[in-house]
Amino acid sequence: MLKAIIHISAVLVVCLAGSSIAATQTAATAEVKLKPALLQHLYKQVLIADSQAAINSLQQLQAQLAQQQDTQPDWPLLQATYRDLALHWKAVEAMYIAGDLNDDYLDHPRYIDYYHQGNESISKQVDKALASDMPLNKALFKHSNKGINALEVMLFPSQPISADLAARHMQGAQLASQTIAMWLGEIAAFYNTDQSFMAGGKSSLSLLVNRLIDSSYKLAYWRVGEAAGLTPKTKGTLHPQSLEFQRAKLSKAAIERILQTHQKIIRNPTGQDLMSVGKAVGVAADMAFLQTRLDATMAALQAVPEPFAEQLTSAAYKTLFNELAMLQNAYYFMLINSLNLEARILDADGD
Repeated sequence: MLKAIIHISAVLVVCLAGSSIAATQTAATAEVKLKPALLQHLYKQVLIADSQAAINSLQQLQAQLAQQQDTQPDWPLLQATYRDLALHWKAVEAMYIAGDLNDDYLDHPRYIDYYHQGNESISKQVDKALASDMPLNKALFKHSNKGINALEVMLFPSQPISADLAARHMQGAQLASQTIAMWLGEIAAFYNTDQSFMAGGKSSLSLLVNRLIDSSYKLAYWRVGEAAGLTPKTKGTLHPQSLEFQRAKLSKAAIERILQTHQKIIRNPTGQDLMSVGKAVGVAADMAFLQTRLDATMAALQAVPEPFAEQLTSAAYKTLFNELAMLQNAYYFMLINSLNLEARILDADGD
């Protein structure tokens, strides 16, 4: 695996040699001066729009749960709305910077989403709690039992269940949705009221760039590599349980939604993106290279057939991992250097 990583890095270095990083226009001389419209667009169309979309999906799910409180659940309807909520949430999580703007919001994503946190099996814990006779507010006492991962377990039973157990699932889903609504509502309210991002200039851009780096690392090594044993941690051993949203079968769709969010930052139809910043400071070739890498990664993802969980040993899956690893390296080496930004370790990682 170490040889594979070295090979990926070597390939990337060769690619970078032809970019403007190797030319006289370097990070040391590039001076990023942002037009107000750029940060305003990203603030409204990414931070606000994505958080509001997640709120809308959650409210729709809550309305459906309330309507089915005393009836046999319409599982397909509830599951479709959950999938919509989960994918909107992935967009919010991918570019989550509220915690960097205000420490009070640092841990909000961790209280919503417990993917890759700890070693506990949320699925087993929630199934056990729902099957017990304890009042649900006591049975589901852990924060992790009321997050979006627990909600998935409640809305996607692993086997046919009785009417009584289905009612417990609905009650548990209502409890979880209320908890998620609290945290997600605070995130959306923060983005709608705190406009420090638009006034932050280069430092605000740096937050988004570091988020791209962090998010791409987790895409490669958490969401794809670990399951197939392609990381130093898993060392050739398959860990399909590492895939995200297994019951909802959203592993591939979640990766795609995160990459689509990256696309909003790198290049969007309005031209308010990193491509325009690169042109302004003379490193357009670097940004174009990133766009090429992102396109190649999206193509590699589409080449992996569904069911995603059954492709862990396929050549297409390994290609996807390699493309994601190269994308992460490209982000790190090119965005920081080309745009003369500060690399940092983000605490509000959401995952």
